[in-house]
Amino acid sequence: MISHTLPNRGGEFNPLAPFPYRSPLADLCTVGDFLPGTDCKRNPSDVVGNNMLSHHSVYAELLAILQANQLVDMAQAGKNTAVPYDISWAAGLIDEAIAGSGRALTDLQQLLRRPGNAIVAQSDERAEEEMLR
Repeated sequence: MISHTLPNRGGEFNPLAPFPYRSPLADLCTVGDFLPGTDCKRNPSDVVGNNMLSHHSVYAELLAILQANQLVDMAQAGKNTAVPYDISWAAGLIDEAIAGSGRALTDLQQLLRRPGNAIVAQSDERAEEEMLR
């Protein structure tokens, strides 16, 4: 995963440099468009820059979800084995749960509650009871 820390003060970056990540918005902007401040004693961000950064981040998250879904779809079609087993298993359980399998829903809940799982599912008992009816 790529990580980047934005500067805390104006003057700590080249405002004319291209923004370091790709998105339809970022491809048209420089770092200075997102961080217009140049005062070395102040944070370089402003409301417009923060708003632009939020829009860029939403695009990046949605693109990641789209790409992950495409990988799972390819794996289910037998075209890709790069998807971790737990994700493939969970995708199958989701399909079965939507089709009405109460057992698949229970298995999926157990998978999500496993210790060390990065995905955390929380639901109240009332919602679970409604789904199992």
